[in-house]
Order: sequence, then C-alpha cells, then structure tokens
Amino acid sequence: VMQLRRVRLQQKFGAAATEYDRLAQFQHLQTRRVLDSALMVLPETATLLDVGCGTGYFAHTAKDRRPAWKVIGLDLAYGMCDMAKTRCVALNADAARLPLGDASIDGAVSSLCYQWVENQPAAFAELARVLKPQSRAIIASLGQHTLHELRGCAMQAQLPLGLLSMQTFDASADALRAAGFNIILANKQLEVVHYPSVAALLDSMRRIGAGNHGERGAGSFVGPKRWARMISAYENLREARGIPATWEHHFFVVSKRS
Repeated sequence: VMQLRRVRLQQKFGAAATEYDRLAQFQHLQTRRVLDSALMVLPETATLLDVGCGTGYFAHTAKDRRPAWKVIGLDLAYGMCDMAKTRCVALNADAARLPLGDASIDGAVSSLCYQWVENQPAAFAELARVLKPQSRAIIASLGQHTLHELRGCAMQAQLPLGLLSMQTFDASADALRAAGFNIILANKQLEVVHYPSVAALLDSMRRIGAGNHGERGAGSFVGPKRWARMISAYENLREARGIPATWEHHFFVVSKRS
C-alpha cells in the first residue's frame, strides 16, 4: 500500500508540474513564509536542501536575496524535478531516503512536503543525518485537521476519496525531537479558505497534484449517489463566502543537536 501511494504521489505531482507555478498560489505563499525565516536564521553563504522542492520556487525566489546560497532541490516527482533543474540542482528522490552524505548540508527548508510522507520519523531522521551539527531547518507542513470538512462529508456518504491522513502537531514535534533536533520555534494555525463549490475545491487540489493519493481514490467506481450525498452534506456547511475548507498549518524552526 505504501509503495502504491508513493507511485501515485509521483504521478499526480509530476503531471501537475507544468501548470503548478501558475496555480499554486496557496503553496507559494507558504514557501515565501519559509524564505522569510530562512533569511533570518540560515547563513548567508550555505548549501541548502529544499525537501519537496516542486518546481524550484524557493530557489528562484531566494536567488536575488541570497546569491551565495547553493540550493539542492529534492522532489519525489520527476516532472517537478524537470522543471526545478533550471533553478537549482534537482534530485529525484524520496524524503525518507536522501541521496546525500552524512553532515553534508548547511541548512534545510521544506514547504508543504512532509504531510505527504508516510513515515515522518524516518524522514526527519534522514534530514538530521545529512545536516551538519547545529544546522537549522525550517519546515512548513499541514496537520490532521486539514480538510476535515471534506473528510467528514465523504465519510458520511461512504465515499472513499483516499485522502492521506496527516500527523498531529504534537506527533510531528515529537518526531523531530526523536530525530535529533531541538525545536527553536513551533507554531500551529488554523486557516479557513472558502471556495465557490465542492467541485471548485476538488479541482483546485487536482490541478496542483494534491488530489487523492490513497489505496482507493476518486477514480474508483463508487456510483454517483455517494458523490451526490457527499456534495449535499458539504453544501449544508456553506457560509456566505462559500463552502469552508480548513487548513491546519504547522511551522517549525529546528536545530540539529551536536
């Protein structure tokens, strides 16, 4: 099952690569938050690892402000790496199996990647392995309450959307500590974004590769009645600004212990 989900992640994000920069405004906002912190806490001259680099937006945005940074981007999706290679060194690899030497990296960033990683403790341990002692990492991710409205309505309608479960804030913090990090800053924030319709929410996710990744997804035949029940249940949550979708943001600044 884990391998199947990994392949689906590769396929979906790879297919979304060419349109990603135009459509991923939500994701780019989080990357800019990560960059703002990186400018404050990471060395002015450094080799940095961007875990889940996507199209290389971090490196592209940072180049004028930190020209001495060498950014190594890493992404599971080949299509994303193909786009990123014009902006940084791009490695097509898994966050839980980094193709880098021990203590070879001066700092790391990651924006909206680790929520997709099935084994966060292993991935954080890998991050600690490749970082030099006392190096820092800035991580923006999503937590368990993300899209809880969609998940709840799908469950109510017995519709297997196949959305991956996400970690709690405490579980991610504990995994970082267990991997060998001291937590300098940890923040959790809930944000509610409104969409004109359920279809608009699902389409926005699909177009950036963030649709279903589970064992059984929206492509499985479950019949139109379950879809109709799910949409009806979600429409009951409609507010003046549209249907609500909650995003649970996690933000960590950590330092590798000596």
